[in-house]
Amino acid sequence: MPDRSLALDAFRGLCVVIMLLVNNAAWDTQTPLQLMHADWGAGVHLADFVFPWFLLCVGVSIPFSVASAKVKKAPPSRLRARVFRRVLFLLGAGVLIQSLVYNTLALSLDVLHLIALSYGLAFWVYRLRPYQRFLLAMVGLVVYGIAFRHCPYPGSTDGFGPDQNVVAWLNVRALSQIHLDGLLSVIPAGSLVVLGSLVGDRMRAVYDPSSEFLSGIAFAVMGWLWSFDLPLSKTYWTSSYILVCGGAGVAALALLRSMERRGWFGRWTAFLRAFGSNALVAYVAPILIKLTILKWIVVPYKGNRLALIDAWLVWSRDAFGFIAGGWFYTLTYIALVWLGVMWLNRRGRLIRL
Repeated sequence: MPDRSLALDAFRGLCVVIMLLVNNAAWDTQTPLQLMHADWGAGVHLADFVFPWFLLCVGVSIPFSVASAKVKKAPPSRLRARVFRRVLFLLGAGVLIQSLVYNTLALSLDVLHLIALSYGLAFWVYRLRPYQRFLLAMVGLVVYGIAFRHCPYPGSTDGFGPDQNVVAWLNVRALSQIHLDGLLSVIPAGSLVVLGSLVGDRMRAVYDPSSEFLSGIAFAVMGWLWSFDLPLSKTYWTSSYILVCGGAGVAALALLRSMERRGWFGRWTAFLRAFGSNALVAYVAPILIKLTILKWIVVPYKGNRLALIDAWLVWSRDAFGFIAGGWFYTLTYIALVWLGVMWLNRRGRLIRL
């Protein structure tokens, strides 16, 4: 039973790279369509896959973490305390990032909050038997999906759309008042992380990934069929969206596992595995640096005083043109993050946020 999977590191690294690419796109209205989130009813783009894939990786990692703790003979209480600290840290980092973005204390839910709550939920139910976890996750998705699509709410009509559904009503009328709009997304997102823990169990027990590939395709097809009634939506984390993206992620991870099994992993995956080994650091640290150091340092450029990050973008466009300059800015940003995680990895510093 392996305690670490190179395929998982590579897949998690791929998620981080796409996150960095999407979050730092510098082409304004000319941004490639696949790097923007799809509108309601417009299917899914590459940008829509990445966060569900990352949550899938969070779930897959749980069995490996539990197994590692057992090998080290760590008491269950220590593991639970570590998970609790990690959840609190991610929640705190989420508050810090949101507050830096809005220049005031912000408590609304965002990416790191959703990761923290979904991870905490999935770890808490990991004590259950696999079939119980599977049933719990599927019940969560089915109930959330049916309620989202068919549950009436005050003032509801026969219409249904991005602003005409019970979740949107609850977000506006109740949850936003306490800065928790989006909280209901923990149900489908947490269900995905729980399903990911089942994939992690199989990865540790079964070396042949063919069944995982077929299962992933089956779930993606189920989600696609459901989307004819329940639109794919990242905004609301609809159950059809979870099944399509989660299923595609399971299939992609199975393909990487098959390549690893055949010895096809080499230097070409080192770039991705560098990000995957310190995934949350590679995501969180650049955001914090961008919102502080790169924003606070002001430099003169062509008679103006610009924040360092803005001067970097303007210089790139002046030097290479709008499109090519945008690519230069984004890719150099990713390259600098890669150098940072490579520095950590070569010193054996795997930081688990």
